[in-house]
Amino acid sequence: MKDRTILNLLTIFGIGGSIIFLLRKKGDLKDWFLIYFIKTLVSTIFDGPVIKTKYLQYPHRYFPKLFDSNIVFLYILFPLSCVMYNQFTYKMKPLKSILSVFLFSGPMTLFENWLEKKYQFSEIS
Repeated sequence: MKDRTILNLLTIFGIGGSIIFLLRKKGDLKDWFLIYFIKTLVSTIFDGPVIKTKYLQYPHRYFPKLFDSNIVFLYILFPLSCVMYNQFTYKMKPLKSILSVFLFSGPMTLFENWLEKKYQFSEIS
C-alpha cells in the first residue's frame, strides 16, 4: 500500500466518522461542534511552529504548496477523536475518564507504529 493510498483511506474514514459521530445524538450537538472547532484551532496554533522547526514533517499531504501540515489529521482526524472521547466519557467519573485516554491513544499509537514499520514511509527530499 502506498503512502497516498493510506492518506486517501484515512480521509474517507475521517469524513465518514465526522458524519457519524457529530450527528449521532441530537442533544449535545452544540457541545460537540464546539469541541471540534476548539481542538482544530488549538492544533492549528501548535502545529505551525512544530513544522517550521522541522521537528515534525508530513511527507505526503493534500495541497503541499498551500499547507505545510497534514490537513486530514489537523482538521478531521484529531478533532474527531476528541469529540469521540468526549462522547465516550461524557457521564464518567474523573478517574475513569483519565484512564480511558489509553483506550483512544493506545490503539492509534500501535496502528501508527505498525504502519511505520510495515511501509517504511519515504522522507521529504
